[in-house]
Amino acid sequence: MATARRNKIVLGLGLMEAPRARFAGMRGPEKGLYVLRVDPGGLGERAGINKGDVILEFGGRPTNTLPDIASGASGDESGLNS
Repeated sequence: MATARRNKIVLGLGLMEAPRARFAGMRGPEKGLYVLRVDPGGLGERAGINKGDVILEFGGRPTNTLPDIASGASGDESGLNS
């Protein structure tokens, strides 16, 4: 069961936007969200997401910023409940 906070789904992921991640020395795509942490037993882990992955799309939409993934996880038509 997913944990909801303020009508949002908690993915159990620590994420960083690509420009900031690349500035910090990480290598990979110039766009997307870099996965820094995956919480054990969380939705991210159950979905097969691993530390070091880069999320480029979520809910069928490009994902370049934290608000992009937050809106997709809010339960609207673009997110997990579609």
